[in-house]
Amino acid sequence: MTDATRGHRALATMAVLFWIAFGANGCKVQVGDNVEPGRLAATGAETWQIEGKTYSIGSTYYLVLPPGEQLQYTTEYLISDPQLLDGLNDERAAQIAMPLVKHAWKQRLFERSTVTSAKGGALRPSLIGVAITYRDGLRSRGFRVRRSIEQIAAER
Repeated sequence: MTDATRGHRALATMAVLFWIAFGANGCKVQVGDNVEPGRLAATGAETWQIEGKTYSIGSTYYLVLPPGEQLQYTTEYLISDPQLLDGLNDERAAQIAMPLVKHAWKQRLFERSTVTSAKGGALRPSLIGVAITYRDGLRSRGFRVRRSIEQIAAER
């Protein structure tokens, strides 16, 4: 076998493995006429007004989570003060995130796009999450909160 043949065979093997890892098992999201693989972003930056308070939203997007491909609609809430994250625990993070979770639920924002799995067809969102995020240039840190849609409906 020549070096060229070995190189082509290795490249073909890598391409097949890449397709299996990222193509065969992946999901895609339909946003208008655009289909995006990967992050499954539904919108870009925006500002939400909820009960007189302004929230800076970096993006909203979908995450496909194991097991069984649970679909989570996520809101990235951008905060300007990194000290808000210092000592943040689950209870306090839930208090911060809950107005955003309830807004996404009441406005049915999680139904904005269609996410299709290569394995099983269309996925319905079963979770709504908030990523409380502080960005410093290219670096970011934060805290994630999520609730099932059933939990949110019960807390109305």
